[in-house]
Amino acid sequence: MAHRGAGKVLMSDAAGLASWQSTAGLVGQGPAGPTGATGPAGPTGATGPAGPTGPAGLLTSGAAAGNTPYWDGTSWITNSSNLYNNGTRIGIGTTPQHQRST
Repeated sequence: MAHRGAGKVLMSDAAGLASWQSTAGLVGQGPAGPTGATGPAGPTGATGPAGPTGPAGLLTSGAAAGNTPYWDGTSWITNSSNLYNNGTRIGIGTTPQHQRST
């Protein structure tokens, strides 16, 4: 004698009423439910090592404050007071100009 539940699953409806349903056409599991909320972010990881030092810059430091670098056609000149600029006044061939240019 065959068992009455063979090839069937016990299912319930929205009201909670149970009934035996055939497994024909069922594929292992039902549809996926909605995605849940995203959890909190984890802790920040450790800081990585510092990178290598980059190459030296194009210009070297000048000999005195106010010296303005200029290009002589071959290289940058940084140790000359031919052009002087202290941020307020400019001198050509001298330290800051004391008279205004007209």
